[in-house]
Order: sequence, then structure tokens, then C-alpha cells
Amino acid sequence: MTKGKVLFLGHDASRTGAPLLLLEIVRWLGINSTLKMEIYLNGGGAIEDDYLKVARTFCNRAGSQSLFGRALRKLRWNANSEPDLVSRYPVEHYPVVYANTIATCQAAMGLAQPGRRIIHHVHEMAYATDVYRAKEILRKAVPHTDVYIAASGAVKDFLIEIILVPREKIRVIHEFPIAGCLQLRAADIGNTIRLRHGIPDNAFVIGMCGSPEWRKGTDIFVRLVQQVREIQEGKCCYFLWVGGERDSYREVQFDVDKLGLRNICHFVPAVEDPSPYFKAFDLFALTSREDPFPLVMLEAAASGLPIVCFAQSGGATELVEADAGIIVPYLDVQAMARACVDLLVNEEKRKRFGAQAKIKVEGRYLLAQQGPKIRAVIESVLESIPGSRIT
Repeated sequence: MTKGKVLFLGHDASRTGAPLLLLEIVRWLGINSTLKMEIYLNGGGAIEDDYLKVARTFCNRAGSQSLFGRALRKLRWNANSEPDLVSRYPVEHYPVVYANTIATCQAAMGLAQPGRRIIHHVHEMAYATDVYRAKEILRKAVPHTDVYIAASGAVKDFLIEIILVPREKIRVIHEFPIAGCLQLRAADIGNTIRLRHGIPDNAFVIGMCGSPEWRKGTDIFVRLVQQVREIQEGKCCYFLWVGGERDSYREVQFDVDKLGLRNICHFVPAVEDPSPYFKAFDLFALTSREDPFPLVMLEAAASGLPIVCFAQSGGATELVEADAGIIVPYLDVQAMARACVDLLVNEEKRKRFGAQAKIKVEGRYLLAQQGPKIRAVIESVLESIPGSRIT
């Protein structure tokens, strides 16, 4: 056994990428290691009960209010609503802190004490850091952080170039798809989704998943629909975006209506299991301006879909490369539209790229491959603490 516990810090228990990833990491470690673990969440959410099932968890309900309030607090934890973490988690009992996302950086620094080791798992890049005014907080944390886990090579570059983290402190461990971990129900037949949205059986479907926001390129998706319609070479194409809430599409829906695209472009609020939609897609258009290593891309690839993405947009190119989709110049929507049409017209190419995307996910990016790497980082940090031992 280990001497002392590993304390995992999460910003909340929402059904979003980073909290789901942390949940699966702790679940996997509980089965595949002898680590003793505890979790602190600075907010509740839909998967709070799931956390309680995998490890002892304290959820600071005062930290979860409105989405706007959570956004304002994301890097400036509200000290008035937060318990005394140093007293709750003394260093002699919790010698290692595993901080998940940049949202937990300030809390981790509050726990930084002599004898304590800090691991920071970073899933973000420059845009998120700028939005939450986190650059200085992250830079100040560097001397107190022992190891960084970067979610992709692009995140590693961001940490080195912008946050000024020494290269030797960083370990790149890519994200992994969640759906397989959660053992969700079997996917509905893709035709069921098509029928639900009035899509003909012989039509092609270009899909995207994610929260509707500027970073994810919801506006770019609408421009892509417009461009593909102009050059689709007689192909019948429909477009589905899955994610977010019904009201979150109001602005882009205005453009869709103005452009006369309502019949072929549909926005679907978030669903617990998006896998049936991947079965309905023919290809995945990742319109993100910045995405470290998007889970939706991994889910799409695991479903055998080719990926079209922008260069200089984050970690997607690390999976796509030259054989699992097409990489187009940054924000060149016309080039993205041409790439989509090329894949739709060329069935052999589309299926070959999709098959290779699936092979890559199954061979490189499952939790079965990433979990041991994360465990190794934690165990190496524990072993560096005098008096700690692992059996």
C-alpha cells in the first residue's frame, strides 16, 4: 500500500469532458492500482453520484451555482464558499495532489506545502487561459508543480512556450474516448437518427459535437454548411451538430434561417450517449478554432469516421496525420468544404481514412493504454517522497 493518499482535485461534476475523464481515471486506478485515493470537487453536477461510487468524495455544493458563476470562479476559487483545504487535507495524510484542469490550479497552490507533491493534468491551451485570465496564476504555480500531464503535444507546446514550464517536467498522455469506459447502452441504428431528423436514407451526413461556442466554431459550422451546399456536386448533404442546450443555438440559428439552411442543418441538444449520432454520420467536421485533443474527435474516430480539421487548432492533427482524414489551413472554410465533398464523393477514400482512424484510437488512445501511463506518473511522484512506499 501507499503511505498516505492521493488527493484528486476537480472543478465540478458536470457531464463534460474533463470531469468525465477524471472520473474514469480514478475508477481505473481503483481497479488497477493499490493507490489510496480521495476526491475534492468544487461543485456538483450530473455525475456526482458516480464519483461517490468510485472513491471517497467531498463535493463543495456552495461552489456550484449558475453556469455564469462557475465560469467566473473557474480559476479564482471562492474562498468564502470553500472549506479550509489545508486543514481538511493535511500534508502528512495527503502527500500528493492531482489537480485536474487549469480550473484547479489555484486550489492546488493553496495546498502546496513542504513535503507535498503536485501533479497538474492540463487539458487546455491559450484561448481558455486568456478567457479566464489564468496565465499569471499558471506561471506562478510552475515552481511548486512537480509534474505536468499534457493532454496532447499541442498542450505541451503551450505549457513550454506560454506558461514557461521546463520541458523535463511535462509528460504527454493523450486523452481517451469516454463512451467505451461508461459502457453505455448499445448505439441505436443510425437510420433511426436520420428518420428522427427527416434525413433521407441516401443522403450524406456531416456531423460535429461539442458545446456551441466560439472556440468550437459553431459559426464556422454554419459557414461550412453554406459552402458545401454550393459545391456538393449533386450530393444530398445534411448537417448535424450535437451538444449544448436548446437555447444556446439562438445566435447561429438566426444565421441558418437567414441563409435558408433550416431544412439541412440541425442543432441537437446534448444527449447522455451521442454514439447513435456517430453511427448516422458519414464524416466528422471538427470546426474548432482551438481544441487540445477533443474527446468528440476520439469518439468519432472510434466509430470509424474520417476527420476533417484545421491545422494550428490543437491536438487533432496528432491523430488525423495524413491517413485518418484531411487537415486544411486554419479557418479556411472553403478548403474544409472541398475536403468534405472530396470524402463524400470518394467512398473508398472515406472508408479507408475512417478505418485508419478507428485503428489509431484502438491502438493508441484507449484508457487501457493511457491508464498505466498516468499510474506510472503518480507512483513515481509518490516514490520520490521520503518514507513512501508502494507494494
